[in-house]
Amino acid sequence: MKRYNRNNLFLTAFLALGITAPQVMADATAQQPARRVTIWVHGTRVGSFMPLGIISTLAGLEHRVLYAPPGLHTPDEINPELYHHKIPGFISAADPARFPLEDFYVYGWSGDLDFNARIKAGAILAKELKELVAYYIDQDGAAPEITFITHSHGGNVVLEMTKSISLKDLGDVPVTALFLACPVQQATEKLIANPLFKHIYNIHSHDDIVQISDPQAFGFISDNVRAAYNTGSFDPLTGIIEGVGDRISGAWDKLKKFENPFAGVEIFSGREFKPQSNLKQARVSWIGLAPWTSQDFAVLGKYKDDVESIKNSLQKLLAIKNRGLVHMEFMFPLFFSRLPQTLKMTDDLWTKRSKQEKDPDVVIKLQGK
Repeated sequence: MKRYNRNNLFLTAFLALGITAPQVMADATAQQPARRVTIWVHGTRVGSFMPLGIISTLAGLEHRVLYAPPGLHTPDEINPELYHHKIPGFISAADPARFPLEDFYVYGWSGDLDFNARIKAGAILAKELKELVAYYIDQDGAAPEITFITHSHGGNVVLEMTKSISLKDLGDVPVTALFLACPVQQATEKLIANPLFKHIYNIHSHDDIVQISDPQAFGFISDNVRAAYNTGSFDPLTGIIEGVGDRISGAWDKLKKFENPFAGVEIFSGREFKPQSNLKQARVSWIGLAPWTSQDFAVLGKYKDDVESIKNSLQKLLAIKNRGLVHMEFMFPLFFSRLPQTLKMTDDLWTKRSKQEKDPDVVIKLQGK
């Protein structure tokens, strides 16, 4: 992974002025503020649960838009044909001081719609993040400020990460998390209380059907069935019986008492986390029409004219006034250009909220163009 060595730049400049190396390193470390590191984490890949391979155009489009190579990477390490090569540039251009491109990383994982895949991805992210922070501490003498920007289940990957890393591993500098359209699930929602998080923004739309469409109550069953199929063994299926008791909180006991076995169990994902002091939640929509820019259509690349159904769906979508964002719009250029405005409006409106306010969200309306 390529990393920006700021001390080397200081060293070169000061040596040209005849200042000694020890003085250079001491002065540079003392004067420079902590670097701001941004990490983008993508969400679920459609190809993980739909047989797109039977239509090569759809498979190619999905790969272009949603695939990122596994692990932490700088943008220039990613194939320029992939959209994840461009995402850091769009976000940084909107607010280069807050999201500097020279310290921007993309974290790629399988993108499988699978509990275990996200658990594994979170553990790997924790390991690579520890190494990244250690690198910055070695270079700068101080830990960086880290901001995660996630889309969809990328938010749950970051939450799973908290199980494998401590605040001490981050140089005692808590992180900021911007969750965009994150499916809120019972298995991970309590992890937002981890002391790793200084600020959490939960940005979502009430017109985003995809965000809440992932079933969570019985997801572990499909995970085990899939594992049994992939390994050719019945062993994973034995975990289903044990999992029922663990995940559905004594459903059998409830049945014996003629109680609802699903009481307290949310079948599908949610939109909002339970309130806490470091959490701000906002639902966003467009003002009037929100025509996509040429940059938004460019995300589809050579495929934008090849799939008639996509064009027809887009035309219907873009003709709706005052609509909330749909799932994919949270990772498209038009919204990225409005991200700083969204965060500022969220901060401003949050300070004006009444303590008796029952709505967990503030309402953000964005100008489309």
